[in-house]
Amino acid sequence: MLRQANAATARAVITATSNELANLEMALLARELNPKQRVVLRMTDPHLARTLREAANIRLALSIPTLAAPAFLAALYGDRMQSIFLVSGRLLAVVELVVSADDPVLQGQPVRSVAADYRFLPVHLASSGKVAKPQPLMQHLAAGDRLTLIAALPDLDRLFRRAPPEANHVVEVMAFPPAAQPRLAEVLTARMGVPRDKVEATLGELPVRVADKLSRGQAEELLASLQKEQIIGRVFRIEDKPKA
Repeated sequence: MLRQANAATARAVITATSNELANLEMALLARELNPKQRVVLRMTDPHLARTLREAANIRLALSIPTLAAPAFLAALYGDRMQSIFLVSGRLLAVVELVVSADDPVLQGQPVRSVAADYRFLPVHLASSGKVAKPQPLMQHLAAGDRLTLIAALPDLDRLFRRAPPEANHVVEVMAFPPAAQPRLAEVLTARMGVPRDKVEATLGELPVRVADKLSRGQAEELLASLQKEQIIGRVFRIEDKPKA
């Protein structure tokens, strides 16, 4: 039957009957006819589907519960959920968030910082008047803004709960031009409590820590602002200090 259906040369073979054993048999036989064939296999057990993807190289072994999951998630999160799709076994969601004036995480924050802390990709940002803001990563969020993003479900859950990110990152400066010293003095005084009369001596021993106890997003945002003044630095977690 598979040969008569030209399964070996078809663009794809889809086995989606109500009999899982028949689906599996047809998928494996199609692979025998053409090892590079694109096969889509309908299964009920998500663990067996994952095993087939990993062991039998049937990358599109899809379980019914997994396919149904997006519908339940859309109902759970409401109209904020724009789309859900599976990529390399990971369930990703496209979500639109509206920034409220009293939002403790989003209001007034740099998009780059929030995106790093909650591990999402911003794809579009519009004002309350639905006017698109270019280069979302370079913008600050304001009340009424609509941010469209892509995120994995665990990270999305943290964002929806507004779970605070860990403040365990450090910004360290390794080199800077003389003209940037006033800027570094401001940062050292504000972030590390270094007295003004000791800033010059502190900056004389590089590398120097200019900020600590920051979230990853806050640290990357600070470093980006320093790099605009030709300051060379790095970001790392407190427990992962890089070797000199």
